[in-house]
Amino acid sequence: MVSCKIKFVAMGLTVLQFCLASPVFSEQIREEGSIEQVVVYQGQALVTRHVPVQLGPGAHEIVVTNLPVRVISGSLYAEGEAGINVSSTRYRERAVEEDVREEVRELDRRIDALRGRIERIGSGLGVLDQRGAYLDNLEQFVSSGAREELSGGVLNAETLMELSDYLFAQRQHVADERLELNVQKSEAEKERETLLRERSMIAGRSTRTVKEAVVFAESQDEVEAAVRLHYLVGGAGWEPSYTARVGEDRARVVLEYYASLHQQSGEDWENVRMHLSTAGPRLSSRAPELEPLVLTLESKGAEEARDAFLGRRGYKTAADAMTRLREGQLGAEMARQRRAEPERDQIWTMNHLAGEMQWLELLGQGGIEEQPAVRPGEALTVTYSLPGRASLPSRRDRQSFRIITEELPAGFSRKAVPVLSEYVYEEADAVNDTGTVLLGGPVTSYVEGEFVGEAELPTVTTGEPFVLGLGVKTGLRTGREVIDSEETIVGGNRVLKTTYRLTIENFGPDAVGVRLLERIPSEDDAQFSASLVDATHDLSDDGHYVRHQRPKGILRWDVEVPGRAAGLDEFAVEYTLRVEHDRHMTFSDPAQ
Repeated sequence: MVSCKIKFVAMGLTVLQFCLASPVFSEQIREEGSIEQVVVYQGQALVTRHVPVQLGPGAHEIVVTNLPVRVISGSLYAEGEAGINVSSTRYRERAVEEDVREEVRELDRRIDALRGRIERIGSGLGVLDQRGAYLDNLEQFVSSGAREELSGGVLNAETLMELSDYLFAQRQHVADERLELNVQKSEAEKERETLLRERSMIAGRSTRTVKEAVVFAESQDEVEAAVRLHYLVGGAGWEPSYTARVGEDRARVVLEYYASLHQQSGEDWENVRMHLSTAGPRLSSRAPELEPLVLTLESKGAEEARDAFLGRRGYKTAADAMTRLREGQLGAEMARQRRAEPERDQIWTMNHLAGEMQWLELLGQGGIEEQPAVRPGEALTVTYSLPGRASLPSRRDRQSFRIITEELPAGFSRKAVPVLSEYVYEEADAVNDTGTVLLGGPVTSYVEGEFVGEAELPTVTTGEPFVLGLGVKTGLRTGREVIDSEETIVGGNRVLKTTYRLTIENFGPDAVGVRLLERIPSEDDAQFSASLVDATHDLSDDGHYVRHQRPKGILRWDVEVPGRAAGLDEFAVEYTLRVEHDRHMTFSDPAQ
């Protein structure tokens, strides 16, 4: 008996402990909250809702309702302010009954009114039919009376004409009224059909689906604070664009940086803090699992195995394979982070690609070191915060927001590339000292208030120099021609000397500085030699040019072109190119 009592007491304590350990949720709190912040990515946006709540001690269910149509269900997470501890967040869809009775009653009233109107129009058409029949009888009466009078020789022609005019006028009046009433009837019937379809649709949607987030939270004391719900939505993105303005003094460039935004998430963003980012939202919190690398040996040489792999996968070289394998691995990691596809599939892909890279490494030397196999980093991650607050409705239209407007010191020059074009262009050499990374995008240029053209601005990091195109410089023209060519055989080699003439015409009265650019062949494998053996002007001594462009066969002259240098007085630079190679060989088609 004592043993049974002890067991009973123990069972009671266990049940009591379970009840104390299990949270007892108070009444559900249902709030919609307000959007306070949006971070717009490329293709998605991270939305933050501020949900004010008043909680007592204990556990609570906070239902944040009316989430947008394009919410990504797996992206929801929440955090509480001081005093509120969020334990978990889940997504749900709930069918909601809608009371559409008043809408249906209003439509019924409008439909009944149209039905009455159609009946009245029908009655009017019936009266017109009776009037038409009466006119037919009157016409027969007049015709028969006129025949009798005519046979008796007493026809009153004036009376007959008056009656005839009356009959025709009445028939025309009846026809006009019938046409008008038929038009009114047709319009009323169409409107009634539209209202009937609308009534059918409203009556059929007595339920709708509401997307909600259920936030499970606890508080130790009574608190009046807020919960912040974060979720991703699709159908949002932004693109950079620029406007460059140059004044008459050519002292600086005013660069305006814009963001073109769009969103079709299904909810309007009203008066929110807006941030723009080139990154992707991070949703995966754990490192990818590293699987064992299992290899076997086969009776095949390393070079043969490597060549077979490259051919099968379409890689040019082993170094090319390493770069592209790393790019694929990075893409899988980005997809895993964004949960674009199942995580286990992306982890398998990452391990598989890593296995191929390690296999290439184990094959030994074979081209991996021919070029630096630099790991392709993720696209430059930049975040901009729009000043103040912004609003962006959910619709197809794009809306532009200004990010910054900065004045940049710049040097201005004219560039002539006669091997490519006869036009001479003006350019501004500027440095990005804004403290903001300028992402690649279209730039529209204005010089002295006039539109001069559009171009693409590459991504420019802070402190990096860049070039802004300012359009064709009027009054200048450039040209290129071969003025002499000589071929000789020296030993077993063919030696070709070609003299070129590069011209610049200046039709204006003032002298202008011009960068004149040309190129000579560059060789990668020493199969031939190409050298500049004579020139009428010295090449530029600009440090950047000498270091980065001259070794690649780019020729540059910084020249001063006098005013009115045109026609026979055109400015010219002449140079001779010497090329030597095996006389039994010739140059291949550069397109191949």
